[in-house]
Formats: sequence, structure tokens, C-alpha cells
Amino acid sequence: MPDAIGPSKLSTLSFDVQPIWISIYTKNDARSGFHNLKLELKFNVNGQNITLTRPLQLNVKNYQLVMDDSQQEPSERFGFNATSYSSNAMNYVEKTTNNLTTNSLSTTADQIGSRPTNIPYYLTDTYQPYLIEHLKTLKRTNNFYLYGTGFSHQLIQWTGKLSKSGWSDQQYEDYIKNNNFSDIIKDKNWTWTFDFTVLDAYLKLAAKLGYR
Repeated sequence: MPDAIGPSKLSTLSFDVQPIWISIYTKNDARSGFHNLKLELKFNVNGQNITLTRPLQLNVKNYQLVMDDSQQEPSERFGFNATSYSSNAMNYVEKTTNNLTTNSLSTTADQIGSRPTNIPYYLTDTYQPYLIEHLKTLKRTNNFYLYGTGFSHQLIQWTGKLSKSGWSDQQYEDYIKNNNFSDIIKDKNWTWTFDFTVLDAYLKLAAKLGYR
């Protein structure tokens, strides 16, 4: 596949060079190390079919990320996706003379979930080196980008705590269902907490790759 512009837009200038990139599928059980292969190139020049054979040495590195994430929690899914959802459900505090039960999330806890700030596994110190090697390869082929939405489980952690004196559970549920987020976030009875730890890790990853 000639670079990223497609075969219909190839330059035909004399002595012009078109870069190509090749994707090679490597099975999970492939032996790491160097593999000597034969690369066969077939093309047509001025109506003449030409075949070239070139040696190809493939270096299979010992880096592996589990790509089938369909059964994982949303926060564990590989990649930076465009699906926005709150990292923690909106919580409320119901305190009346008849009900002193508190249903709230501690905003002072050291961590929420299985790891501090729910950092996705591929950004942890253990797995980030594997991701970096993968992205370095894409960068060398000029096919590299990082993308992430602002308010998502993976970048900005946020929680909301609502206190409406005397409200029942049903009233809280109706409130959430019947009001849009723009109105909800402006309600003075909400207390909002934001955590940018994961976003910071994401930006540091971009800096390591020299991506701006």
C-alpha cells in the first residue's frame, strides 16, 4: 500500500520515489528473534509485468498486548476511544430525620477501584513499555496518532455527589433521567470532584514519544 494516500493518487513523475509500508501479522506463539524471509514484489511498468525478489529479515520482539478486550471492563479496554462515560456513577447523599443513611463515594480515598485513579493497564509501569514499542513502530511508518476524549474513564476521572434534602430514591432517579447534563452540572446541590492523574500519564506518554 503506497503510503497513506491510496493507489489512485500515486505520483507518476519520472524518478519519483513512493514509500511503501508493509504490515506483517505475527501470531501470539511466534518465536521471538530474527526470521529470514523472502519478499516477492510484483508490479507493472509500461505494460510490462516485473517481479523482484528481495531478502527480508523480520525481528519479532518479545512485546505482546492482549488485543481481544471485548470481555474486559470499559476502563481496561485497549486504546484511546471516543466513548464518553463517567468513571464513577453520580452519587447522592440522603439525610433526613427519617433516613440518616449516607450513599456516597469517599472523595478522600487513596484509590477508586482496583488501582489508584483506575489507570488503564496499558499505562501502568508494567505494560507501558509494550505500548511504547508498538507506537514507535507506527510512528516510523508515519501512521501515528494518540486520541482520547476529555471526559472518559480513561483520561479525566470525575464524580458527582448530590444532596437534596428529603428526596426519595425515585426522585433522584427521575432527576437524573429528566435533566440534561448541562443543567445537572450547574445545579448548586452537586459537589464535583475531578482527577487528572490518568490524563497526566497520557500526556507523559506522548512526551516520551516526542509527539506534540
